Amino acid sequence: MESNWAAEHLQVIRTLMERSAVYRRALAPVMIFNGSMGSIGALIGWGADIDTPRGFIIYWAIIGLLAIGGSLFLVRRQAFKESERFWSSPRQRFRS
Repeated sequence: MESNWAAEHLQVIRTLMERSAVYRRALAPVMIFNGSMGSIGALIGWGADIDTPRGFIIYWAIIGLLAIGGSLFLVRRQAFKESERFWSSPRQRFRS
């Protein structure tokens, strides 16, 4: 009984470690891109000297949309490179 319990837990640990490696590999380019977009956006915003609240909101909304678009592009490119679907199966179920 105890050896079976230990083997089950070891399998769970292995599965979690494999998943974390896959997530880290998939999300590293996205996080680097988004961090770069935020830093570049901050530098440009600082140099542009945006004074109004409306200008500030519009500026960061544009930077956010560019970051989202770039992230989707990176994830899409990774999915096609691995010959996988772009949308996950839960997304496909909700769409039907």
